[in-house]
Amino acid sequence: MMNVAEFLDLLDTYEYLAENQIAALRRQLTQMEEEPTPEQIVNGLLQRGHLTKYQAKRLIAESMTGTSRRKQSVSNGRRRAQEKWLSSTPVEEEIVDLGDGDLVPLDEDVGSAFDDVLGEDALVEDDSFAPLEETKPGKEKGKGQYVKKEQRKNRWDSPLLIFGGAGLVMLLLAGGLLFAWLSWDSGDSVFQLAEADYEGRKYAQAVSKYDKFLGSFPTHSQAPTARVRRGLANLRLVIEGTNNYETSLVRTEEILGEIKDEEEFAIARPELASLLPDLANGLAQTAVGEQTIDRRRDLVAKAKQAMTLVDDSNYLPTSLRSGQQTRIDGIVADIQRVERGISRDEELAAAVADIQAAAQAGDFEAVYKRRLDLLRVYPSLSANADLQGAVWEVVAALEAKVAVSDEKVAAERQDHPLGPARTVVIAARNGSVASQAAKDAVTVMLDGALFGLDRRAGTPLWRRFVGFPDTVEPVLTGDHSAVIAYSPLRQELIRLNSLTGELAWRFPLTEEVVQLLGQGGDLLVVTREGKLLRLNQTSGEQTQSVQLPQQVSVASTIGKSQGRLLVVGLHSTLYVLDAKTLNCDQAIFLGHEAGAIVSPPVMTALGHLCLFENAGPDYSLLHVLGEEEEKLTQLQSPTRLPGLVLAPALTFQSRVAAANDRGAIFVFEGGMSKENPVRLLAQTKAERGERLYSLIALENGYLWVGDNRLSRYALQLSQQSIVPRVVEYDRDNFVSLRIEGDLLLHVRRPAQGGGVIVSAADLNDNGAKPRWSTTLAAPLTGPAFAMSAQNPPLVMTSRGDLFELTGAVVQNGVTDAPSDSANYVAPPLLNSQVDVPPSQLLFMAQSPENRAVSFNPARTGSVLKQVTLEIPSESVTSGAVVAGTGVVVPSSEGQVFFLDPGAGAAAALPFQPRLALGERLDWTQPVADGDAAIVFDGRRTLYRLQVLDPAAPQLTAVAECVIDGKLGPLMAVMGPTLVAKQIGETADTLVFVSLPDLQSTQEQPIDGRVIAGPFSAGDRAIVQTSLGALVAYGADQQEQWRVPTDTSVVVGEPLVEGEQIVVACDDGRILQINAATGEIAREIQLDEPLTGGLTLAGGQLWINGYGGVVHLLNWQ
Repeated sequence: MMNVAEFLDLLDTYEYLAENQIAALRRQLTQMEEEPTPEQIVNGLLQRGHLTKYQAKRLIAESMTGTSRRKQSVSNGRRRAQEKWLSSTPVEEEIVDLGDGDLVPLDEDVGSAFDDVLGEDALVEDDSFAPLEETKPGKEKGKGQYVKKEQRKNRWDSPLLIFGGAGLVMLLLAGGLLFAWLSWDSGDSVFQLAEADYEGRKYAQAVSKYDKFLGSFPTHSQAPTARVRRGLANLRLVIEGTNNYETSLVRTEEILGEIKDEEEFAIARPELASLLPDLANGLAQTAVGEQTIDRRRDLVAKAKQAMTLVDDSNYLPTSLRSGQQTRIDGIVADIQRVERGISRDEELAAAVADIQAAAQAGDFEAVYKRRLDLLRVYPSLSANADLQGAVWEVVAALEAKVAVSDEKVAAERQDHPLGPARTVVIAARNGSVASQAAKDAVTVMLDGALFGLDRRAGTPLWRRFVGFPDTVEPVLTGDHSAVIAYSPLRQELIRLNSLTGELAWRFPLTEEVVQLLGQGGDLLVVTREGKLLRLNQTSGEQTQSVQLPQQVSVASTIGKSQGRLLVVGLHSTLYVLDAKTLNCDQAIFLGHEAGAIVSPPVMTALGHLCLFENAGPDYSLLHVLGEEEEKLTQLQSPTRLPGLVLAPALTFQSRVAAANDRGAIFVFEGGMSKENPVRLLAQTKAERGERLYSLIALENGYLWVGDNRLSRYALQLSQQSIVPRVVEYDRDNFVSLRIEGDLLLHVRRPAQGGGVIVSAADLNDNGAKPRWSTTLAAPLTGPAFAMSAQNPPLVMTSRGDLFELTGAVVQNGVTDAPSDSANYVAPPLLNSQVDVPPSQLLFMAQSPENRAVSFNPARTGSVLKQVTLEIPSESVTSGAVVAGTGVVVPSSEGQVFFLDPGAGAAAALPFQPRLALGERLDWTQPVADGDAAIVFDGRRTLYRLQVLDPAAPQLTAVAECVIDGKLGPLMAVMGPTLVAKQIGETADTLVFVSLPDLQSTQEQPIDGRVIAGPFSAGDRAIVQTSLGALVAYGADQQEQWRVPTDTSVVVGEPLVEGEQIVVACDDGRILQINAATGEIAREIQLDEPLTGGLTLAGGQLWINGYGGVVHLLNWQ
């Protein structure tokens, strides 16, 4: 066993204390009367915190053996420092305590810390350590140097000999107790070992150590932490690396219930922020992969149960949830997706059952409707095998429902009686070819009428009104001698001579026709309700018919010998009929929605059948079918294309060309591979944003496209490119485009001026050279008029062409040569006629244009003159009226102008109302009151404007009043009273305002709305109401009479002739009414719609008709 000096050397060797502390310890021991044992020194240092238990155990063990395991001796520098401390006087300086190998500041006095390293309570007084009575000679107490005790020469002369045995026993007992105390563990090491396993992700070992720790030290300060850690370790064991998330959910709830109330539960939340979403995600993903509905429903319920833990703020507070929110949203989306899948599968099962039941009942429309309802909610089910199987069974049954009839029905030869009116077609022809007797004709359908034109010169030959809609393309017979067309007006088919328009036969129908197909000498008629008729083109006799079990969209004949007839159902189904027998060979399920296929099917020379389905609002699908085992079947998956295909496609050789509604052109080629029989070969970009109806025609390697312009493309298909060559008629709207031999024929509506232009051009290598163009159906601007009573009536078209209606013109029924023209290059749309007394007229362009045409019969040469009104461009609001010597024209910029009617120049300073900055006015159409004009500003104020001083002309408001409400666009002067329509929320009111002061106003309620008028009719005002009545009001502002008009709507100003009032209606109805009594004196019904404009001259009534025609009635 070591003595004190050796023990201090051992302590110094291990450097458990600082140099100054070792020196202070040595000095303190020299001052003690009794030398302590190493065990007492260790005990004192341990209590003072200078040694750890581990260090104390090590020092005691080595002191007991008397040998040191450390071979390194104390360094010379350390030795010199200790000697310096021993020899020096103690000074107060800072000493720090040692803790776990480091020094920390002490709070006690520095000097006392060095001089009392052990402390008085560290050494327990007993007999073994009594103060020493003797010291070595020369040794003085209290010196700062330790002197080793002198050994006795005789070892038996010690006074302790008597008590040696007992002291030794006491010493051994004390050492044993100290060793036992030092060997006792407080639990920290077990906890640290468990923590180390947890941090090392050894969760099973960690749980075991936490259990041992909590079993041995349940009241330890780290016990709450250990319980939470143990719970987290168990959570990781049940959540991570498992596939049985349902069991994990049960255990998770149990574990959380055990630890959620622990005081250290906060340390679990950062880990729960990922663990709980892991659990919910595992359940959600398991549900995603499950097949059975019941199992998925159970898993979804458990996933939602797990999400309640995620949503519990005690487990995932907001501060931690934000970092996991994206993942949580994904889990919620997955759960919702599974729920949607469950609903989808349940709906699918129900739909299949409903489809099968409807099929058994023979209700095929219910089958398609049930499928469509399902796909609108779940579009992904369109390719579902169960659904397709159920529908295919129904489609197969449809083949047996196609009924063919061989019943023969003869056509009628007698035309309908001619109406009471004679009709004159107003046309304007331009061309280099002189008009001669026509030998060949072209026909066009436009504005509800069928026109025949000379193919060589473009001269109009005849016109027949057939009614609306006019979307069914006529069929020209093989020898071009006749045309067969559908007339919706009387719902019949008619065959007309192409040169004269004479009727050959007519075939009455009971259903609406959607398409006519020529087939050799026969005509195939496709009706909307799914009925197909075969008629002989020459006789008009029906020889055969077939009834399909659903409505029809389009049809076409295909094959080299046109042996097959393809009929596209309005939705879902394609029918394949034998073109000779009309028997149904096959019904094919396509699955298209109602109206999605509007372009007839086409077939290439290689037998590839192509159909374009407009499957969405901005995309289409190309279906490719081919023959396998004498049946048509789908050869490849549908090809998605941008835009909609609205116009017919065309085929050439093994290729198909089509254009979409955005101006893009596609060329497909067939026969490339078995896997992809038809592929996209070339296309152009869709550069135009507006929706287009693109017509295409092919000529000698060039593709002509007409939509809002006419384009010519070179097909360089070997280079897979389509190159634009020519662009013409930009902004015109093309309604027809076809190639007949060497002639390119197209019909277009010009961007300006109105009407329809039919053009023919001779094809050549450089494009097409215009041959002729004929303008048809240009609206007439105002009623017919005459320069004098002896002259024939004149009419002005919206394009600025003036026509004289001579007796020869009336007899011929057509005029194509204007007597005069304003000669506009880009004509405005003239839409109103202003009478300028005594004999001039001003034809105003449609607002907001400031262009007009002045008619003056006194002019030499041309009686027409282009006029630009001296008014801000694009600001005219609603027409003009003559007031005194000038024309009053309101502007949306606020001013009302007074202009010279012949030149359009300002004749006076304009009227300027008060306006806010940037404010614009929506003036109503002015009405004349003598030399003044009355106009409403569109807000609340009614003005009476007049030029008072000719010497300083200025248009001035001589009267004004405030109207409580908004007035309609038309006003009428009835003697000393102004009549206007005031627009109400549910019904209109007539407002009567006194003239000329505008001071007195009265209101008269109207039943419903005013849909026409008010019109001035002498001392009466006439309005038409939405309840189908024409009502007259007298000077007393009371209703005088009422005439029923049913559904007819009055168009144009009524014609007042003495005591008779003549009105024209849009449906061709003409009424002559006694102005005093309201009795109908005459009623005539024309077969064509009217646009207004009545003129009575020479006992004849001239009436403007729709489509640029004038009707003439004898009116005696």
